[in-house]
Amino acid sequence: MENPKFKYQPRVLASSDVDIRYKGTSGGVISQIIKYLFEYNKINSALSMKYSGIKLFDPILIYTYEDYENTGSVYHEINIYKYLKENIENIKSPILITCLPCQVLPIRRLLDKNNIDSTIISLFCSNQLEKEATYYFLKKNNIDIDEVIDFRYRGNGWPSGMQIKTIKNQYFFNNNTSKWADVFHSQIFTLNRCFSCKDTFGINADLSVGDPWLYRYTKYDNIGSSIVITHNDRGENLIKNMYANGTLLLIENLASNDVLLSQKKTLIKKHIFRKYRKTLSFLRKIINSRYYKKYFFYFCKVHNYMLLIFIRILKKIEGIK
Repeated sequence: MENPKFKYQPRVLASSDVDIRYKGTSGGVISQIIKYLFEYNKINSALSMKYSGIKLFDPILIYTYEDYENTGSVYHEINIYKYLKENIENIKSPILITCLPCQVLPIRRLLDKNNIDSTIISLFCSNQLEKEATYYFLKKNNIDIDEVIDFRYRGNGWPSGMQIKTIKNQYFFNNNTSKWADVFHSQIFTLNRCFSCKDTFGINADLSVGDPWLYRYTKYDNIGSSIVITHNDRGENLIKNMYANGTLLLIENLASNDVLLSQKKTLIKKHIFRKYRKTLSFLRKIINSRYYKKYFFYFCKVHNYMLLIFIRILKKIEGIK
């Protein structure tokens, strides 16, 4: 099972700006990093995301912090590599990139090839979804995407949930207890490459950021904090400078075992999916059928319960506690 060795001390951090901390996905750490790097002239551009209606979220290049939109996490596939390649002449070096673990190395190679200095932040990743997951969920809740004027998957508290504003109504779907959580965890809309993923933490990035799924946070933190792992001197020096000047709050230093514990469910799931990929491939052909998806929304809790039992059986076979 995935068990990376961390070179530097993992930490739990949060933005010192109350507004940024609250609006951010998990304590506003990435938003605060973007602000800091622009304000101290350490970057000349950054990759951001923008809600674009039927296309959901599109990547955009920004050149000042004022251009930045705090959109929170994005739970659908975005080909960042392709976007950067097509817009390589518009990148002003140095640039800050935030991406998924599987995107880090291709993006790094592209930027290095074009002599573009970069700082790359990886998000912890359990899996990524097809856009179809969001379209499916909106349709089943009778929400016309053409009428959506504002959309967020997360942010405004922690762990928060999907927030949708249409011309006439506003909706909120909790990330942990709503049917959106059931759709997310069902694996029906998960990208194929996620079933062979070996990197949850983005160890090839300069630093990685993720949710602190530990009891002391899930029980008592409703504003937000992030586990931050630095992987090289660039990432370590950035974080040290930021909490030294007060732009990031150091909540606690974290033991490596606590980092792994915070992502335990994801690490076990990925191990099982990799080892039993052929078996799962057969099952996925069934659950990805048109008829299964058509009625899935009405029995999603049963589906997820059976998936949980299936993983527990395989865990027992593997001797995983």
